[in-house]
Amino acid sequence: MEVRVLNNISREDRARVVATAGNLSRFNGNVMECYDDHSDYEKNVKLISNIIKMGHESICDHDYFVIALKDVSAIVEQTLIEERIASFTIKSRRNVNFKDAGYYVSDFHDEDGNLLKNNDELKNEYRKHMDYLFDSYDKLIQNGIILEDARFVNPYSFNSNIIMGCDAHVLKDLVVKLTKTRLSKIGELKELGNKLRDILHTYSSYYDKKIDSEEVNDSDMIKDKLLSVIPNNGYYRVTSRVKLLDHTDNVDDVIIKTLIMKKLGCNSDYANYVYNCYIKKGNFKYEIMRDLYNTSFNNLDNNILKSINFRFELPFSLAVLTHFTRHRTHDPVIPEFTSLTDISQYKIPPKIEEDKKLLVMFKDVFKRNIEVRDYFKKMGVRDEDLVYFLLSGNLVNVTSNIDGATLVHMLRLRLCEKAQWEIKNNAKEMRDEVRKVSDVYSSILGPTCEIIGKCFEGRESCGKVKALRKDSYHG
Repeated sequence: MEVRVLNNISREDRARVVATAGNLSRFNGNVMECYDDHSDYEKNVKLISNIIKMGHESICDHDYFVIALKDVSAIVEQTLIEERIASFTIKSRRNVNFKDAGYYVSDFHDEDGNLLKNNDELKNEYRKHMDYLFDSYDKLIQNGIILEDARFVNPYSFNSNIIMGCDAHVLKDLVVKLTKTRLSKIGELKELGNKLRDILHTYSSYYDKKIDSEEVNDSDMIKDKLLSVIPNNGYYRVTSRVKLLDHTDNVDDVIIKTLIMKKLGCNSDYANYVYNCYIKKGNFKYEIMRDLYNTSFNNLDNNILKSINFRFELPFSLAVLTHFTRHRTHDPVIPEFTSLTDISQYKIPPKIEEDKKLLVMFKDVFKRNIEVRDYFKKMGVRDEDLVYFLLSGNLVNVTSNIDGATLVHMLRLRLCEKAQWEIKNNAKEMRDEVRKVSDVYSSILGPTCEIIGKCFEGRESCGKVKALRKDSYHG
């Protein structure tokens, strides 16, 4: 693992910006004068530390980091992506062959965190198994299976490469999370947390005392309480399809009335009157919704669509989970990657299911993986060290609250013909669920070729937009 800051701004400049933000609200002069007044590094660090101690950490949002992470596992990747305020660019498994990417090798501990006496022997067995999994991945490719389907047999130990962007405030929270909570029991996460702390110490030392003073209860009290009253009868069940669990009442009415209030500057009573008298009946509201789509496409009226919300339950393979969670303006809830995930439940790509020989091989991979994982568990290996036996095809339940603007954006991308088949299927089911509760809003859910007759993929376009235009012309 290698972690490096790419925007190499000096600690003096970083502290000066943060100190300026911290002092601006009570500074008699303008912002430029305030900045010029904060040229002393030591005084700036002292000022920032005092402000942080008072609980006003938002000033540290102005201290921004762009960090490269080389050869970290998919466990790290998924853990980081759950930090919704940070931003990420990740090496694609759809377009890059990961046969020789390498993988993380964990030490193996007992439940008390002690290194097992046969650790070296277990590591050798682990390496043999990981090599077998990557060889199986390669065999699928050699037999004509495309990369995005072959990756379903890749273990979550494989090396990923990431560019992460976040402010010092988020980075501090991440350090605490990786080094002081139960996540620190996963050795790789703790190693990353320590490296990120070194970065904060080097560039933003004003956070040193805050991190030292953070006290975190790393026990899972809620889970323990639940399990004390709920029998373990194999409760892990992955839902068979997308379900709409909850939504804003009267979706279409809320959007149109909110739009009326914004554009006319009227109150809700008058908006109700306008809607009921002039807009409720007929197709005019469809025209308004299409116009709203066009303006929100450029973020002009995006806040109107954010006035509605949907809560979904979705089944995802780990291979595709990253595609879904990388949309940062929704709030996914994902099971923890420890003993909770049932590795006997997995997704089979259709192309593999069509080939009897490859299907047998694919199922054998998952069967063997379960057997090896169970052997390690029998040897006394704790759950936190077993997370790397998760395969990319394993399934998890995800719930997420998604506002109307985010859903439009997500389905614009995920209903495109170029989208990966699993997430595209889930996107279709999401749209089907919304169509049950909305006629007007659901009419703008889809790829841009269907909604506005445009494609932004350039030379990589599938050509569907031309066919739609042709059909529209003849119609």
